[in-house]
Amino acid sequence: MKNPKPALKSQAFSLIELMVSMTILSAIMLMFVGILDQTQRSWELAQGRVSQFREARVAFDIITKNLGQATLNTYVEQEETDEDNITPTEFEVKSELNFQITYSDDLSGVSGDRPGHALFFQAPLGVSHRSEYGQLSNLMNARGYYVIFNSDEPFRPCFVEAPERKRYRLMEYLPPSEENRVYVNHAENVDTGTGKFFTDWWEHDLEEYSRPLAENILTLVFMPRKAIAEIDGGGGRDEAILSKNYKYDSQYPLGDASQDPNSSLLKHQLPPLVRVTMVAIDETSAIRLEEKYGDSPFFDRLGMSGNWMKDSSQYEDDIDDLIEALEETSATTSSEGMRIRYKVFSTTVAIQGAKWMTPIPSNS
Repeated sequence: MKNPKPALKSQAFSLIELMVSMTILSAIMLMFVGILDQTQRSWELAQGRVSQFREARVAFDIITKNLGQATLNTYVEQEETDEDNITPTEFEVKSELNFQITYSDDLSGVSGDRPGHALFFQAPLGVSHRSEYGQLSNLMNARGYYVIFNSDEPFRPCFVEAPERKRYRLMEYLPPSEENRVYVNHAENVDTGTGKFFTDWWEHDLEEYSRPLAENILTLVFMPRKAIAEIDGGGGRDEAILSKNYKYDSQYPLGDASQDPNSSLLKHQLPPLVRVTMVAIDETSAIRLEEKYGDSPFFDRLGMSGNWMKDSSQYEDDIDDLIEALEETSATTSSEGMRIRYKVFSTTVAIQGAKWMTPIPSNS
């Protein structure tokens, strides 16, 4: 009698094996879902930040592009001759145009909280309100940039009905070429209507020809600097700084001649480089700050002292202080769901029209 064939071994999975496999597969799927969710959140956050600061980024690009075209259109003029009044003995570089960096709170043509610095210059940017000048794209124009806390009512269309909204705004001073006040004699800078005396050419019509370029810009900082080739002697960054207090006037670039003997030698020269820094917040943060502080300026409530951005050697420390203040504001109000989102824009602009000449030191 033949022995029966042995039973074939079953090829199916046991219930325990299926349960273990499903558990492992579920864990892998959950891990991938978590990774995909985190990636999506990061992408949405990045896209949100880009869209939130798009207006500020465009405004920053406009400032740096126009600043790079600044000019003084300098020329050399005879000043002295010999005793016979024949042979020239002394020449001087001159210009009717002006390039100036000053403190925003020194502007007398506008009212409101104005943190940071203001910049005014001339460039062949060709803006005119007269049709016969419309094709002259290289007309000399004035430009100016500063930050001010103001209302949106003067700038919005008349048919728009909405509550007043006060924000820190980046303003652009943009008079037409035919109203360029830089050629006005300062001795005659008096408004015949009010009798007010203006010390600088833009103060005549600063408010009239200023327009908002971007909202929620907290501050704007300009630092004039030397070209890299001018930096020697191991001074490094500090030696590259042209102005200890950030201010720069092409008429008196280093202040009074009594403070610096080289001041008169640098007249009518553009700084080779200007470091531009802008700090912006998003609209959501502006709304939350408005809920906390009301419709009044809040920059000084961040703890910035009156000496903030007044000493160029303290630039990095001042920027760090502002960032720390914004972070602290976020931390102290986190229970209210308040988070201050900010972005710092910074670059160094090379001015194409700068013809920087290092002054010859005096033997004395």
